[in-house]
Amino acid sequence: MPRKSKGRQIGNEWMIQRQPQGVMLVSIHADHWKAQIHQGFGAASGEPGSLSIYQAQPIEHSAFARHIVAEKQREEFVPGRGTRVYWDQTDSRNHWLDCSTEARVAADICGIKPDRAKRTTDGVRRPAVATEQPARRKIIRAHY
Repeated sequence: MPRKSKGRQIGNEWMIQRQPQGVMLVSIHADHWKAQIHQGFGAASGEPGSLSIYQAQPIEHSAFARHIVAEKQREEFVPGRGTRVYWDQTDSRNHWLDCSTEARVAADICGIKPDRAKRTTDGVRRPAVATEQPARRKIIRAHY
């Protein structure tokens, strides 16, 4: 649940802050949200948090797919500091990844959360069951 204070609202890896001119500035942790997009497309269809696009011939989605995979999450061990996680841009055409990321943040700000119930082939929704331990926090730094 987002925390509110005077002129500021802090949520899940995002913050809205009123600027002196009255403009509302939204700051996001782009690494976190890009990972959400990649994990969503990588999840099996119907799984909690999965993302999908409309059914069409593959050629219709090829440009979108290239934009989504234009950045890859990399890990690098830095002696004395630990694991460094960053996004490596492999193609300059990543606009739809950025748009998808920002749309996902906007949904979170509006209170829209990923569906936590698994959809089954019989149409019955069942609660998702956590089967793995949460990952330990890693040092995350943006690499631009």
